Formats: sequence, C-alpha cells, structure tokens
Amino acid sequence: MQKLSVAVAALLLSVSAAVAAEAESPLVNVGLCSGSSLHGGSVSPVDPKTMLVQSDMSNAFYSHDGGQTWRLIHMKYLRGGGTTTPAEYDPADANVIYWTDSRTVKVTRDRGVTWAPVGEPQPWDEKDRVRRIYLDPDLTTRLFVGGDSGLHVTENGGKVWKKIETVTGRVFKIAADRTSPKQNRVYFVGTSDGVFRSDDGGATFSKKNSGLPEGGLTGFAAGSNQQETVLYACTPCTAAGADGKLSGGMFRSMDKGETWQRCMNADINVDPKLPATAYQFVTTSDKNPRRAYVCCQGVRFYPPDHNTVYRTDNAGQSWKAVYFSDPRFKAKGMECNGELDWQTEALGQRWQSPARALEINAGDPDMVVLTQERWYIYTTDAGKRWKCAHTGTRVAKDGQVSWKNNGLMETSCWDYLIDPFDKERRYIVQTDIGFSRSLDRGETWIWGGPALPKGVDNTTYEIAFDPDIKGKIFGAFSATHDIPNYNTIYGGHWRPQHAAGAVGVSLDHAATWKKLWPTKLPVTSIVLDPKSPKGNRTLYAALFEGGVWRSSDDGKTWEPCKNVGLGSPKNQRCLKLVLQPDGSLLNLVTGKVKGRTDGVGLYHSRDKGDTWTSISQGQKWTWPKDFSVNPRDPQEILVGVSRDSPGLYRTKDGGKTWQLLASKEREHFGGYFHPDHPGWIYMTCTEGPSECGLYLSKDDGKTFRPFSQVPFGNIQRVCFDPDDPKHVYLTTFGYSVIQAPLEP
Repeated sequence: MQKLSVAVAALLLSVSAAVAAEAESPLVNVGLCSGSSLHGGSVSPVDPKTMLVQSDMSNAFYSHDGGQTWRLIHMKYLRGGGTTTPAEYDPADANVIYWTDSRTVKVTRDRGVTWAPVGEPQPWDEKDRVRRIYLDPDLTTRLFVGGDSGLHVTENGGKVWKKIETVTGRVFKIAADRTSPKQNRVYFVGTSDGVFRSDDGGATFSKKNSGLPEGGLTGFAAGSNQQETVLYACTPCTAAGADGKLSGGMFRSMDKGETWQRCMNADINVDPKLPATAYQFVTTSDKNPRRAYVCCQGVRFYPPDHNTVYRTDNAGQSWKAVYFSDPRFKAKGMECNGELDWQTEALGQRWQSPARALEINAGDPDMVVLTQERWYIYTTDAGKRWKCAHTGTRVAKDGQVSWKNNGLMETSCWDYLIDPFDKERRYIVQTDIGFSRSLDRGETWIWGGPALPKGVDNTTYEIAFDPDIKGKIFGAFSATHDIPNYNTIYGGHWRPQHAAGAVGVSLDHAATWKKLWPTKLPVTSIVLDPKSPKGNRTLYAALFEGGVWRSSDDGKTWEPCKNVGLGSPKNQRCLKLVLQPDGSLLNLVTGKVKGRTDGVGLYHSRDKGDTWTSISQGQKWTWPKDFSVNPRDPQEILVGVSRDSPGLYRTKDGGKTWQLLASKEREHFGGYFHPDHPGWIYMTCTEGPSECGLYLSKDDGKTFRPFSQVPFGNIQRVCFDPDDPKHVYLTTFGYSVIQAPLEP
C-alpha cells in the first residue's frame, strides 16, 4: 500500500509540473460555449480531470479540471478534424496521450498542451482517415492505428510501421486479451467487415464471426482482465422474416470470438423501424468487461423508444436505459436525468440527436463520456445523472439567466457590436445559433436564437442600429449558414430551395424580434440611411443571388432596386453593403462557381442602388469575401479575396487603381483599418491557414506581422471597442469571438 501511495504521489507531481508549464494565454474567449458540432470526447483513465474533445470547426480542446474550463490546442500542434476518433491515454503516464487530426497520429507529453507526430512519414494514404488508436496497456511500446481501410502497428515510436494485411474494412476498435501472455499476445479488431483475432502478437489476424449475421459490423468493443474477456459487436438492424421482427443489433462473445450470441431482449429497443446503424457506439473496460454501454438511435422522441444509452452489468443478458436528457421526460423511471445547458433551458427541450461518440473511462467503469451534436455530456455514477461540460456557468440576476463560457468555443461569428446607447450591451451575430447578447460588457451571454424570426433563425448576418431610437435594431437573417465560406460557395450547403431569409426589427435591444419582410433568399447585409426621416427610415438589404433591395418606410415594404450593371445575369451573389458618407452605396458580389469571374467584384451606386458601376475592373477575383472602408478616407478600401487570386487588395482612389498588399494564404477573408491608429491594417485569413489567421501592418500595408499567439486560424473580421484601446475583438469561423492584444 505504501509503494502504491508513493507511485501515485509521483504521478500527481508530474501532472502538476505539466500544468505549471502551461503558458498563460493573453486571449479571452467571448460569447456562448459550444454551438456547432463536437466529436470524439474522451477522459483519461489515469487522471479523470483530463478530458479531450474536437469540433468540426478545426478545434481541438483539452481540460485539466474535469470540464469546468477548456483550452484550445494551438493550431501549430493539432487541429480538430471533426473526427469521432477519441484520444488514447498511456495508462502509466497521465502526461502522455495519443490523438489525431483524422490524418496524422500525434502524441503529447504534457497532457495536451503541445503535440508532435508519432514518426514521420506515417504510411497510410492521406485519404485514409484515422479511426482508432490503441496502446496495449501491458506493452506500451506497441501502438496500433486503425483507419478506413485497415490496421498498422509500430513498436518503436513510429520509426517503423507495419501494415497488418490480414485485417480489412474500416476499423472501429482494437483490444488486447489480457489473459494471454505478453510474449504471444492475443488481439481483437472490430471493423466494418467483421471481427478479427490475432493469436501471434498482432502479426496475423483471422475472422471470428461465427454466429454474427452477414453484412459486417457497425460498432465493436472488448474488455479483458485476468479473469475473462468479453467482446461486443453492433450489427446492422433490419426488419426480416414474415413477422417483420428486428434482426441484427447487439451481440456478445464470451469465448474470444469463437461463437457469438445475440443479446437483444425486452430490455433494449427492438423496434423493427430502427435504422441500420441504430446500434453503433458501444464501450466497455478492462476493469469490468461485463459492464458495457451502447447508444441507441431511437425511433420516437419520448421514452422508452428515444435516443438513449443502455447499460448492461452482465455482458448483455439484460439492459437498462440510463440516459433521459429532455426536461419534459417525467414518466416514472424515465425522468430527465441530465443537467440543463443554455440551449436546453432556453427551449425547454433537448434535441435528441444521434451520438457522435461514446467512451468509457478505462479506469472507472462508472464514468462514461457521450459526445452528441454540440454537447459533451458525462456520467460518473453509471448513468444515474449526466453532467454537461460544454455549457459554462449559469448566472441568474434580476430574473434574467445568462451564461459565462468555459472556453469550449465553436460558433461562427460575423460581427461583434456595442450598443450605441448603452455600452453594457454587446451583440454577436452568428451562424447556427443565430444571435447572442450581453448585458454586462460581455462577461455573460444570453442566447438570442429563440427570439429570432422563425424559419430564418439559423444565422444573423448583420444588424443596423437606428441612431436616434434607443433599442431599435434592424437585422438581416437567413436559414442558410456560412455565407461566404467554402461550403456555400463551392460546397453542398447551398440549397436554394431551403434558402429563406428575412429582414426583422427589434424595439427592445434585441430581446425580441419581429419579421418585417420574408424573402426566399438569404439576407446577408442591411444598412440604414441615418439621413432618412426618423420612424420612416430608408433601408437597403443585400440578398445572396437576389441583388439589392430598398425600403423607404422603415422596412414595412420592400422593392428591388433596378440593379442595372450589378453583377451579371447569372450572378447576383451580393454579400455586403456599405453606405458611404455621401449617401452612395458599395456592394460586394462574390463568386458563383470555381474559376469563373462572371459579375464578381466591388460595385458603387450613386442613385440608391438603381445603377451600379464596377470599381474593380481588371481584377481577376473569383471569390472575394469581405471589404472595409477607411473611416478617415472613404476612397480607401480593402478587399479580401480567396483562391484563384488570393490576397488583400487595396484601392486609395475609389477603385481606379488597385494594389495587392499581401498574399499569405489561399483563403483570405478581409482587411480592417484601426480607427485610432492611422496606417494600421489588420489582415485576416480563414478556412485552414498554414501559418496564421491574423496579421498586423503598422506601416500602411508595406509589411505584416503574424499574431502567432492566437491559437485559432480561421479569423474573419476585426472589431474595435472605443473604450478598450488595448485589445481588438476577432470574429471567427468556428471559435466564437476572441479578445486579443492590440499587437502581436
């Protein structure tokens, strides 16, 4: 016992040293937690306060305090790939963890702060996604990596890799038979092609599918200790036979894969309408192989046939549903047992989304992590209660509930604004969760999504304050997200039949909204003419693929501007409007298809949008994303351009001539003038920059310095607080808003 205590003390000392070595970040996260899509959540079996999770927005996070706070791993070390692959933890050293960005396997030796590849080059095809990493707990020099098309192993830290030719299919999990001798280890691999077993230390494998239905697997897990080994297999669900009963589902083997028995009974969902992949994520541990958990994608919203997690304590002889996450679940024995997050509390319900990952704590079979949609949810008591690690701290004050984030940020934002009448009020216009607002200078945030106009509450692209009426705000809304980024310009997220938009108005500082003008196309920009009559404002709105529209009665009615000369007949992808001091308009039209320049460019109108003149003639732009005007000189304009002619462009004469200031990446977003520092230009890059997402020039664009301290790469716009001269505010494509130092 004394030796054990000394070992534990030494381990804790090394962990503390790793934490102490972590540099303090000069950055502050602003906004609500989560909000997009989390993947591959896991927990360390050595130190359960260490947790990891990735986002589809290129983020990878670690927590050292059990999910109370999160830190972003710097992009130079590891970027999130939206992978469901969980981390693999060295059972003898809490500082050592293996993980992947879905292509490259990396290792950290400081509990997630810094990462390096496990040997270079790694032999699998770059198109082959890494699906599972496994470290034999008794032979920690032997590391297996499973991918889309097979299995590799290294025994020397990646210096030499061997492909296991006898394993085929997409790998789900790898496990050791710990009853077998180390010198002749037995291993199991579950893949989409079935279960494979090696009896010669992983050199060769053979199929062990006797009793499993044809059609391969949808999931696999195995647990083994000195007493026994239990294997679990998920198989495709189908309605078969004259009686139409469900076939497939969960199977188990108690004899190392020699035979398999179906373990579907009345305790578990056997509805014949279950989808083929209803049972996909299953997890167990070497501590207690007879205890396993499996996710089920249900066919109904309410229990007992809902999306849930089942637990078995007897190797599948019986099951019990242990996950009831919706606050409306009140039936006896099926009451809600999940902690509420900001979204669930605001809606009064939780989305019942399919799981993205389910991982047990290998050192504690009572602890399980469920990654589901935008949630990192975990239990420490075998499913009696589930806690949230993705929501931050709930703050209730004066009858209003708001939330303080914990660093797990993954929303895309287009602007960060300060209310002109009340500096305590801050606003973030954003994608997927629509909108959020703060009443305390950004310390805590209120989700504004439920208050947005219905049907277009996915994204707010821009808001415009009435300069004379306190609390009056106009908004540009859309059901389509991420304009003008890749997935809408060139990708599959642009669906014109589902592209509704709207202009709305709020009279109470964005607490509630009224839809003024519904459209069939996204509204990407809105500007207000401050010289128009109070209460009867002239407004302009840009529509993606719909040109520019105008209202002369405070947004009550709208008509298309004549739009003569704007874009081309096949391209009216309007992105952004700016009203110049002289009342004229600028409008940016972006690309329609890759490599084409039809109608792309920056346009100027002097007659309220009826006729337009291109002021970017001669520029071979196919995909501009944003532009800004110098607040001291309306003739000076910056345009950020992606792909075919990437870079930051500038005109100082209203578009007569243009200069390429810099081209750092293939996807620039924009450039921004500091309002209080003449000659200072911030330049942003997004969607996978190789070096950095933010640069600053202090010499009027001659040279640019990178903000290397910013760990996230996809920076969009740079915003300023007149009362905070030491910082800038960065809107991002996937990391909410960052308060960053003024200079690199």
